[in-house]
This record gives sequence, C-alpha cells and structure tokens, in this order.
Amino acid sequence: MKKRLLILGVLILSLSAQCIWAEEAPTGMSADPQDRKATEKLVHDNTQSVRDAITKHGAVVYTYVPNQLFRVYCQEERLVDIQLQPGEELIYIGGGDTVRWVVDKEISGAGSTKQWHVYVKPLKAGLITNFVINTDKHTYHLELISTTWYTPVVTWVYPQEEKIALLRQQAEVQKREEERIVLGNGTLESLNFDYKISDKRYSWKPTLVFDDGSKTYIQMPAEMKSGEAPALFVKEGKELMLVNYRVKNNYYIVDRLFDEAELRCGPKEVIVIKKIYR
Repeated sequence: MKKRLLILGVLILSLSAQCIWAEEAPTGMSADPQDRKATEKLVHDNTQSVRDAITKHGAVVYTYVPNQLFRVYCQEERLVDIQLQPGEELIYIGGGDTVRWVVDKEISGAGSTKQWHVYVKPLKAGLITNFVINTDKHTYHLELISTTWYTPVVTWVYPQEEKIALLRQQAEVQKREEERIVLGNGTLESLNFDYKISDKRYSWKPTLVFDDGSKTYIQMPAEMKSGEAPALFVKEGKELMLVNYRVKNNYYIVDRLFDEAELRCGPKEVIVIKKIYR
C-alpha cells in the first residue's frame, strides 16, 4: 500500500512540474521536457545578466545589443536607477506588472549632459516581470526580478555606435587634411597677391590668385562645383599653352609661376595677369 502511494506521489509531482513548465514556456514553444534544455539555452543566449556586465563606480554596465533582454535585480524598499544614454529622448515605458512595481522617471543635467532616468521599485519580494523602454534611439527590454539584493544603478555602453562615430570623425579629419592647402615653402611672408583678374561676371570667375614663389594658387568660387569649370592656359610669348593643374577643395594649384594666364570655358574667358613693378 505504501509503495503504491509513493508511486502515485511521484507521478503527481512529475505532472505538476510539467504544468509549471507549460505555464512558463514562451508562446509557440513546446513544453515537452525534452525541449526544455534547448528553450533554456535560447533564453540564456538572448539575456544579459550581471555576470555578463561590467561594474563601474557601483553601476552595472551592460553592452547594448538590440532585442536582447537585460536582467535587473531589485529589492523591496530599494530604488533602482536605470540610466539611459545621454542625449536620447524617452518616449514610452511599459511593464507586464505595473501594480506591484513602482515606476517613475526624471531628467538630470541639461544641454549635452541631459539624461533620462527610469526608477523602479518592487512592493514585495519574489516578483518577476518585464519592462520595455522606448527612446528616440533605442528600445530596452528588461527582465525585473525582485529578490534579496539589488543593482542600485544600471546603465549601458554602445560600442557599435561609438565605433561608427570614431570612423566618421576619422573620415572628417582625413577629408580636412586632403582639402588643406600646403604652401610650397610654408611661409606667409613670401606670398605674392599682386595679380589682376579681368572684370568678367561668370560663375566660375576666380576670387583670388596668389603664388608662394614656386606654385600658383587660383581660388575658384564655391558655386563652380555645381556648374561650369574652365580650363587653364598660360601665355608663353604670343601662344597660349594648356597647363596641368590639381584641384584641391576650390583651388586650382599650378606647379609653376606665370605672368599671364587665361581661364576658358567655351567662348568665355577670364584673363589673369601678374602685376610687375619696375
């Protein structure tokens, strides 16, 4: 008789465990015990817990990954400060259980240091729920667990965004470096601005001409980038010779000096003459 009762008790416990698992299993996932390990691995792989984070000045710092679940441990009579990325705007906060959890929000700082904080506190121990926080830049999926200890501050780092920002900064520096005009001898005292530009009103008429003793620089108007670009000819005796030049930013850079040159675009021309003082 005792043996039959023991077997019956084991069967009841087994069925109870399967019922509990069926309630906890995600929608669409099988509650069959043989699928349990695969399901637990899926949940674990998509969840960052405290052991996956780093700590900095008492804060738990997670690595932001879209659609991942971030575990936040809370304690009764303790407030958890969830700090969002500085500069992003809070749009929405929603939770699975908003009755037994106290939720508040506030801003710290101003201008470039403006930062949203979301504060959560459980009303009792043993609670588990999820929260979703939407901002204009990110969506944070949180799993809140009320236990006997808590994480006072939770925040994130954004390595992918920081990498993109660094690459953009490097590209800007490289672009500025490529557009920088380097003088041949590097001295301002040697610059000669004594050039006369003929009075023609074309969109590509030069705004400035000068040389550094070895090279000539012809500054073109910014509007020329989206319009006509003239060819450059240098006068040698009575003949005009087409010369090579480099275009850097909005400058024609000629690796020589000249007394007279012409910029031509079809039948239109602008003459540049070096002033010679005798």
